[in-house]
Amino acid sequence: RNFTWLMIFLMLYSVASLPEYYPSSFLNDLPLYKYLNYAVLFILINFAVWNSFRVGWINYLNKKQKLGCFWGGVVLLPIQFYFVVTFKKVNPIISFSPLLERFVEMSIFFTALYLGVAFLALVAHLPTAKLYDRKLQQIQSLHDLSRALSSEFDWSVLIRTIVKLATEVSQAEFAWLEIYDLKTKQLALISSKQLSSAERRSWESSKDEKRYEWFAASRDSLVCNQAKKNSLVASVIKWKTDIASMIVTPLITSDRILGFLYVAKKEEFGFEQDDAEMMRAFSDQAAVAVQNARLVEESIIKERLEQELRIAHEAQMKLLPKKMPQLQGLEIDAVCVTANEVGGDYYDFFTIDSNTLGIVIGDVSGKGPSAAFYMAEVKGIMEALAREVLSPEEMLIAANQTIYANFDRDTFISLIYGIINIKTRSFTFCRAGHCPIYYFSAAHASVQRLEPHGLGMGLDDGAVFKSTLEQMQLQLMKGDTLLFYTDGVTEARSPNGEEFGEERLIQAFAEAKEKNTLEIKKHLIHRIYTFFDGQSAYDDLTFIIIKVV
Repeated sequence: RNFTWLMIFLMLYSVASLPEYYPSSFLNDLPLYKYLNYAVLFILINFAVWNSFRVGWINYLNKKQKLGCFWGGVVLLPIQFYFVVTFKKVNPIISFSPLLERFVEMSIFFTALYLGVAFLALVAHLPTAKLYDRKLQQIQSLHDLSRALSSEFDWSVLIRTIVKLATEVSQAEFAWLEIYDLKTKQLALISSKQLSSAERRSWESSKDEKRYEWFAASRDSLVCNQAKKNSLVASVIKWKTDIASMIVTPLITSDRILGFLYVAKKEEFGFEQDDAEMMRAFSDQAAVAVQNARLVEESIIKERLEQELRIAHEAQMKLLPKKMPQLQGLEIDAVCVTANEVGGDYYDFFTIDSNTLGIVIGDVSGKGPSAAFYMAEVKGIMEALAREVLSPEEMLIAANQTIYANFDRDTFISLIYGIINIKTRSFTFCRAGHCPIYYFSAAHASVQRLEPHGLGMGLDDGAVFKSTLEQMQLQLMKGDTLLFYTDGVTEARSPNGEEFGEERLIQAFAEAKEKNTLEIKKHLIHRIYTFFDGQSAYDDLTFIIIKVV
């Protein structure tokens, strides 16, 4: 708008100056005309000077462009001033058009004035040209990090990008990134620039509590322009002796320090306060990027683990019997529900002959994939030994020897193995540290607890296990029912932490004793899950129900 007014008054002044070229004009004799002409010239000069200071565009030139404009000004300014003086003397347009001559003359004057002011402003900006370029580079680095923040979730690529951009932002000679390990809670050097392989190998997590206390209290960047005289970074200088100045910036998200970003130079006073502020802004974005990348990585790992657990769960379910054995005179049903995707509970049936059935139920100590792995091994051992038609006592003694020799010492298995002969209606079994069997006797119309002595498998190499193992035989009658279970049933917890317990199990079993095995199973599951009241199971739930019919 000011330039428009300049052009308007330039035109007015050119028109008002016409009588000067015609001495006979009556306007030259009017004092008012002269005052008006001077007023227009005064306003024109003010607008010319005002527009000459519109040189803000110089601020947006980089160092190379400013130098180019400077040398261009050195050449053009003398030419422009020479042109002003020569034009005044020669007046090449006056014979053609006095109006145009005055307009061009004042335009050339304004151009020379503007070039002179712009040149002086340019000279004044040259000392800060490098600083402006540096700010541009810092802003570009922040922009690059913002893009990485929104699009880069690969952990290894992201940490390299952070260190690279930190070097560019601060124009440092060295940079490295230390992040707290989520598992060990110790700092780890995860990325660096311009550090030698020997320096990376010799790096160790600092024990300088004074420095970490300073960061915890201030949560700000630490600027050390005389690093060798600063006690807060003494351990860093001891590790890397060739640095003289550094900035240490904490990566903070919410209320937690994720790690520290270091930039360093060999000379003292290598950094300014602006560098610290820029590093602070940079580290804020870097902290968000690190946190996001970790969350993405954790979600990927979690998803992969869940997929692996689902596969393991499917494999575990395939290890359990696909259908219940069919023996005349027996009703059999069973269920296994794992607390996690996979667990350590196990049951199986072995058809020894047309009248005899082997039954096993067990529980491996621990939970998760490791327990499921041991459960698979136990299944293999029991299947191999079942072919030899051993008594329950002989079976468990042989299995214990194999398990003790091959399993870790902190792993043991509680297990019951029994044999039902439907012809003689006898049930012979041994209990190796497992939960008791609940036996409903139709003759006595009561539930009995069967708990012969026995030590868990894998705890002893043989002598103690054999001496404590007791074999029990039971004569069955029509209507009798056996309930085998694992401790996940009795240890099931309600929302207030109360255990389901043996009394509730006996009561639930007694309530359904007259029903068939399928209905008994449904009744027990209903009672247990009603007790959970929406809680997740703490341990695996497994039971077998066998009824003589």
